[in-house]
Amino acid sequence: AKQVEERRREEHALLIEGWLHKIPVTGLTPAEASVAASKGGDRMWCVLHGHSGLSWMDHLGGALCGVMSFEGIASIAMNGYDDAMIEVVGEEEETGKRGDDGEKITVARKLLFRAHDAATAARWYSLLREAYGQFNQDRGAKGITVAHAVDAGYTKLYSLPQVDCDTDTPGERPLEKWEREIVWLVKPGDHVVRGQVICEVQRCRKQNPADVGAPATGRVEELFMNRVDKKSGTCYIKVGSNWIKISTDARWREAYSYGAGAAEAWQQQVAAARVPTGMDRGGG
Repeated sequence: AKQVEERRREEHALLIEGWLHKIPVTGLTPAEASVAASKGGDRMWCVLHGHSGLSWMDHLGGALCGVMSFEGIASIAMNGYDDAMIEVVGEEEETGKRGDDGEKITVARKLLFRAHDAATAARWYSLLREAYGQFNQDRGAKGITVAHAVDAGYTKLYSLPQVDCDTDTPGERPLEKWEREIVWLVKPGDHVVRGQVICEVQRCRKQNPADVGAPATGRVEELFMNRVDKKSGTCYIKVGSNWIKISTDARWREAYSYGAGAAEAWQQQVAAARVPTGMDRGGG
């Protein structure tokens, strides 16, 4: 029995992954959801993380597009309109809208995952339900609660930081308020990693550009310049002005809460339940 338990935990620690079609159906009627499913949805590389939850990206090894932790899942079922679809329903959340009675409207966050055939869907459904059930069992055991929570991504506008002058050049001083040349090395839609060089900025009166790194990990939404010279095409920017807008990646984080006397017992299980290091694709 002990060997079976160890093997089960080992299997759950592995990544179960493959191509599925992700179809967001929040707010759709069953008929509309069926039509969305028939069109296939967005083909995503989905990963089931034992004891943690589900994530998806647009290609293997790509940036995280979305996540749903087991903590935030209300139910998992095979879908009624298509035997190749799995329906994952999240907990209800407020929409910001109000109904006729003035009460805030809440809806369940719902996702459909469609496999290329019924057999693959059944396998995913079985694995997902088993992992979800084990998560709830472990969470309720001996007063222990464990949450592999998700730090959701967000979109943020960053200002150009101060660029230091090259003090090795005699007579040079920083261009604090004046425009300076900027050469972008990325474009909107690119995925960047925090610290990755994304542009070259003039830092002194002579051409002596400084490499400036990305302030966060995520998708580039917008690049800013104060002025573009129509003749030369040279871009100019000022320190402190709008510089770049980035939608940061979602990140997994682990949080444990121990019941009385349970900490020691739980520590022995943490290694098997831990989210794989490769999941943390975020920065920020």
